[in-house]
Amino acid sequence: MLVDDIKRRLDIIDIAKQAGLELKKQSSRLYKTKCIFHNDIKTPNLFFYPDTNTFKCYACGKHGDAINFYAELHHISNKQAIKELKTTININSSRPAYGMNPKNWTPAYLKSQPDHRIYF
Repeated sequence: MLVDDIKRRLDIIDIAKQAGLELKKQSSRLYKTKCIFHNDIKTPNLFFYPDTNTFKCYACGKHGDAINFYAELHHISNKQAIKELKTTININSSRPAYGMNPKNWTPAYLKSQPDHRIYF
């Protein structure tokens, strides 16, 4: 599924850093910063979990995955976020479902795919 491909290729820490957030590394599994979704001026309440590619603010309650974070950050819908992220990480939406028989994949089709690592 396309959304699963996008989620696998995203890095929520990279998205946060590109947005200009100053992340403080607590451990290899945890980053934190002041929440941008509410007026968080003293205590960093927005936590990022790279292992699960998720975020949560323990003050205002905003939470979700990398797609949700991107959508909230840019004030757009998740659908629009998926569209933008798909372009950013170069996922071809014409890619067939995983259940498609690989015997039907032509050399031209394989060359047209952004990720040539196809496993059988």
